[in-house]
Amino acid sequence: MRSHNVPTEMQRRVQRWYDYSWSRGRMSGAGDVHSIKLLPDKLKTELALHVNLVTLKKVLLLTGECCILLKFFILIR
Repeated sequence: MRSHNVPTEMQRRVQRWYDYSWSRGRMSGAGDVHSIKLLPDKLKTELALHVNLVTLKKVLLLTGECCILLKFFILIR
């Protein structure tokens, strides 16, 4: 997350979720720690926003207010 310049607070939220999941036995091993797929949809979407927003803003097709839903759809895929 640091290499993608994810804000510290967002990093903390992701780390807290992983800590909580680990303590509840929801994670089976070290490989799970690297899987973004395990995050709740809301947290996954927010993380994707932080990582990809700069790139999305540069795409000419995606400029303007009419494309908000398209941006959201791209981010969650």
